[in-house]
Amino acid sequence: MDPQLDNARNYVALVKMSLGAGSSQYKNFLTILKGYRTGEIAVYDVIDQISDLFQGDSGLTLGFNTFLPEDYKIELPPDDDEPRGTDAEEDESNDESNKKMPAKKEA
Repeated sequence: MDPQLDNARNYVALVKMSLGAGSSQYKNFLTILKGYRTGEIAVYDVIDQISDLFQGDSGLTLGFNTFLPEDYKIELPPDDDEPRGTDAEEDESNDESNKKMPAKKEA
């Protein structure tokens, strides 16, 4: 049996169990997944939609990497709850000058 297919099935089962089979959030997940698999939703858009849908649940958010091509993945910055997508061509993400700085508080 294909391990990648098993991982995908296990992830969908985890999402279903976590959200509830009849929940609107689970139905939204299935809609996003279907749109992505049929090519109606681009990879960056699916990363944004999944990140928004599972905001606050890093396990479900990061688990979606199972479905993404090897050059793309969802990452959670260590000091930020906002997931972001990356691809192999984003070399500037390793540049010290592009690291995210904490937001300044307005007086």
